Amino acid sequence: MRRRDQWRRVFTECAELVMPRQGLAIYEIERLRPGRLAGLVDAYGFLQSPGIVQRVSDEMIALLVPAGSMLPPMAIWGGDVEVDLCA
Repeated sequence: MRRRDQWRRVFTECAELVMPRQGLAIYEIERLRPGRLAGLVDAYGFLQSPGIVQRVSDEMIALLVPAGSMLPPMAIWGGDVEVDLCA
């Protein structure tokens, strides 16, 4: 419950970030499923922001990100932790 409450705090104010997959480095792509955490990584390899996968297609990726994290990342790292903010 504590972990869920912490994730709720991080995503209290959030927005959807939709990015084209072309030109985006994607690691652990098999883990990119709706509801899972993903790491948005900057050009230096540092975690820029967490994101929750909303939709994935051959053309784009949509993630829920905390407000203020709207800079497009250079890479996305798929995670295996599922986050349900509504539970």
